[in-house]
Amino acid sequence: MRVKSPTLLRLVILAFASLASAPGDALPVTAHNSVHVTGGLVTGKTLAGGVNAYFGIPFAAPPLGNFRWQRPQAVVPWTGIRQATTLPPACLQPKAKGATSEDCLYLNVWTPRGDRAGSRLPVVVYIYGGGFSAGSASDPASAGTGLAKKGIVFVAGNYRVGTLGFMAHPDLDKENPQGASGNYGLLDQLEVLKWVRANITAFGGDPANVTLAGLSAGSVSTSAQHASPLAKGLFQRVMGISASSLTWEAGVFRSKEAAERNGLKVQAQLGGLSIAQMRALPGDKIMETRGGPPSIDGYFLTKDPKDIFANGEQNDVAAFVGFTRDEGYGNLLLANSADEYRATAKTMYGPEAEKLLAIYPADQNWKQNAHLASRDITLGMAMRRWAMGQAAPSRKPAYVYLTATIHHFPPSMTPVPGTRNATAFHSSDNSFWLNDLDGFNDPQITRAWTPADYALADKMSDMTVAFVKTGNPSVPGIPVPRYDPANETVIGIEVEDGVIAPMPFPGRDNVTFLRSLKVIPRERD
Repeated sequence: MRVKSPTLLRLVILAFASLASAPGDALPVTAHNSVHVTGGLVTGKTLAGGVNAYFGIPFAAPPLGNFRWQRPQAVVPWTGIRQATTLPPACLQPKAKGATSEDCLYLNVWTPRGDRAGSRLPVVVYIYGGGFSAGSASDPASAGTGLAKKGIVFVAGNYRVGTLGFMAHPDLDKENPQGASGNYGLLDQLEVLKWVRANITAFGGDPANVTLAGLSAGSVSTSAQHASPLAKGLFQRVMGISASSLTWEAGVFRSKEAAERNGLKVQAQLGGLSIAQMRALPGDKIMETRGGPPSIDGYFLTKDPKDIFANGEQNDVAAFVGFTRDEGYGNLLLANSADEYRATAKTMYGPEAEKLLAIYPADQNWKQNAHLASRDITLGMAMRRWAMGQAAPSRKPAYVYLTATIHHFPPSMTPVPGTRNATAFHSSDNSFWLNDLDGFNDPQITRAWTPADYALADKMSDMTVAFVKTGNPSVPGIPVPRYDPANETVIGIEVEDGVIAPMPFPGRDNVTFLRSLKVIPRERD
């Protein structure tokens, strides 16, 4: 742009300065702050607190038409400078809070403010949760601002969910040389990692220092990427928040055969149409069916993740994984009485139920015992197996945490004691790790955080940063013990009176039994 008038020039400079300093306003489109990525040039905007953000960068072609139920395809190049200043819609999903679209393969990048090219900062690639049927990389409660303020480049990408993300089918197998179908959502995540390897240097990130982190289904995905041979070398560390694929529960990752049977059911629900005809249907119609979750397809996953880890075949990267004090899942939690709890245990575990009930009895404290049993059997064992896979001295280390973070609500939203929101519920710690508590108050106030909450988030996110930088989450005054199967210890956070200190792994006294406990097999289509 050429400006001849001195007065006009001053006005332009003042206008640009205002844009650069105002929180959330777009950065000026100039060669200085545009970034070249796969597909073309992008420019972002400045957020409050000294963070630059680039929203809605394509990392693959829109998965529309013939690209529906295909692995992510190459980005479609654009001309000019793309304004990466608006958060992208979530992938198509039912009951979404915000905008959704089948054209959704975009990612967001948060960086410390300033010209960071060549800085080689640590990188976090974050995978959101949502049970493989929901979620978004644009969720304000898991944004990258808080970690970017601490010198981390943070990337979050969308991935396809539900039937559009995970439907396997014999006819789709025939389209691929590997004879595999489904797991498109996991392949989207893999494509984000490949994009980071190719492009993150331009944002000041180090492609050789990448931590893959995820919450809930995102944590399950992280463990699957940890296990997948396709992801080898794309990240150096993993952080798993409250879930993994390393569990005995049937249905977490289905067999290839079960996934394909489910795909045939979806096809029947849609009137027996061919794959080509199904690709012509509106995405909303497809999402009325249930075509997931992920499967052991023989390509992305060659076998069950728990077997990959048991054999030491996973990618050798450092791990920091854990769960909350009060979370758990399974039918034991659905019991309404001691008798129901006892009967459910016998249905689920058959001859092993009596030993389980001797440890977690159906007595006057049956409800609490049922909850502890559910937590130790599900989240406890899932995260334990993840850490155990990295426990050999020759492998990169693993660390395990247990959090008891309690959310504080405005008076009108104060939860009833004993209900979920009054506990350290599933995912309650995620925003503490990301230093993103205020994300819960965007766009409306839902939390009344205290100074102690912010102090804890600052300390926990320091642990995240330490792990991302070094592979060890220890910070001054908080040494985190390496996981050792012979002396299982976790770092307990806010477990009692705000103390952060090592403690026994929950259920450690019963670990031999818990490791051997098996649910009665059930195949789920």
